[in-house]
Amino acid sequence: MNQEEFYKEVREQYTALKGLVSETETVQILSDSLEVSRGKVKKLLITLGLVKGKYTDQIIELRGKGMSLDEISQTLGLSKGTVTNNAPYEKSIYNTDEPDRYAKAMRELRQRRKALREKIVKERRTKTMNVSDGLLRLRMELSFWDLYGDVKASFKKHGNLKVCDTITRDVVVPTTMTLCQLHFVIQKSFNWLWYHMHDFCLFDEDYEKIVRNKAEYKEKAGVLFSAGVEENEEYERDMRIEEIGDEGRGYKKLYNGKFPLEDPYYEEYEVCQKAAMSGRKFSPIEKGQLLERLSISEVFALADKIVYNYDYGDGNSVIITAKKDYDDLLEADLISVGEIEQQEGIAKANQGPALLFADGYDCVEDVGGADGLAEFFEGIKTGDEDLKEWARDLGWSPRKKNLKTFF
Repeated sequence: MNQEEFYKEVREQYTALKGLVSETETVQILSDSLEVSRGKVKKLLITLGLVKGKYTDQIIELRGKGMSLDEISQTLGLSKGTVTNNAPYEKSIYNTDEPDRYAKAMRELRQRRKALREKIVKERRTKTMNVSDGLLRLRMELSFWDLYGDVKASFKKHGNLKVCDTITRDVVVPTTMTLCQLHFVIQKSFNWLWYHMHDFCLFDEDYEKIVRNKAEYKEKAGVLFSAGVEENEEYERDMRIEEIGDEGRGYKKLYNGKFPLEDPYYEEYEVCQKAAMSGRKFSPIEKGQLLERLSISEVFALADKIVYNYDYGDGNSVIITAKKDYDDLLEADLISVGEIEQQEGIAKANQGPALLFADGYDCVEDVGGADGLAEFFEGIKTGDEDLKEWARDLGWSPRKKNLKTFF
């Protein structure tokens, strides 16, 4: 194989890979197969006109005027290494003494491309995949209920939303997980710090199917529904959990495996019964408030979706929907079959949550509801340094979440 044939083969392989994988992955595959550095591969691709470095056009123009690389380096204010890496080869790079090496490299490259193509085609054809036994997929969507037009548009523009209309997190969890544990999964997922009161509730239409009169409510109080707790009682229970959770941040201890406290939420049957029959009037939300010792398998046997309310001042609500498959994520190419299998494996091994998909930036505490969060996102996008510093102090980060290590 001479140099011309070598160049032709590299061009064909690059063009084929370009339609399958990212630019970075293409360079890595070529680097592995040719047994040369990534930098040399990029320089080779620049030489063939397949890619351009940041300064390639300027360097070629100045080289055409007869300037040396040293002179170009001084003119552009760049290091000689940067100039060299962004310039095309001007001499032969093909080692005619080793034709077998390059022929072997091209065969390996063709085999790698074929395997990669087959893998991608298989994954693109696989658009149906059910959740494994013992696990449940949950979609969690932030809702303020009164999210009107301007604020909704601001979320979409500044909130780093790619495909959803609101901040969304998809997780897979064991069916034995309790609502008490799910509370901490939600806190971690949305970057809240467990500063405020919360509850889990059924939607009105689902509650009304289960409870049609006072007698039915009494029957289910302490079994499905909590009669609610006073604020001082909630403070006490959270203090007990905080000792285990390392100042509210040791979430792994609280959502992986069995919950470390037998009765963290003072939800004894007798207490709920007494409150249910005390004569005091309950709001519709209080009546649908679920016991947090219930497992998610018990809860989602009652309804396909529930609501989690957090920080009654800001009015944060998360609509949680149970799903039995991953079809929508696969259809939209938001996750691969391999990634799903990996995340299910993590959930089973830890008996805890695993992240599947995240759309939109994290939230922050005490931001002032929907309006405040929209203003926060806009400030971050426009470079408000004071706002960024405040957000960092609350653990906020714009970085993309790593599926494997997030929880």
